[in-house]
Amino acid sequence: MEGLLWLAFTLVLSVLPSLLFLGLWRGLMALRDDELVQRLDAEHFPETTIAPRPTFLGKDIEAVLSIRGPRGGSECPNCGAQSASGVDYCEQCLGSVE
Repeated sequence: MEGLLWLAFTLVLSVLPSLLFLGLWRGLMALRDDELVQRLDAEHFPETTIAPRPTFLGKDIEAVLSIRGPRGGSECPNCGAQSASGVDYCEQCLGSVE
C-alpha cells in the first residue's frame, strides 16, 4: 500500500508541472487573441510603412557608398593607409591627407 501511494505521489509530481505549463500556454494564447489586446494594438501601434529606397543615390549604390578602395581614395603620406575621397584627415593616424 505504501509503495502504491509513493508511486501515485511521484506520478503527480512529475506530470503536474507539465499540465500547469500547458494551461499557462493556452491561457496566454487566449489572451493574445483577445479583442482588448487587438484594439489596444491598433490604437497605440498604427500600421507603418517602410520608407522607399532613396533615389538620389542612383542605380550604382555600391559606387556611391564605397568608402575604401582604389576608386577615388587617396593614400595617407604618413602611414600609407587608404583614405576615402574628399576627407582631410586619415582614419588610422589622424594625420593630414592633403
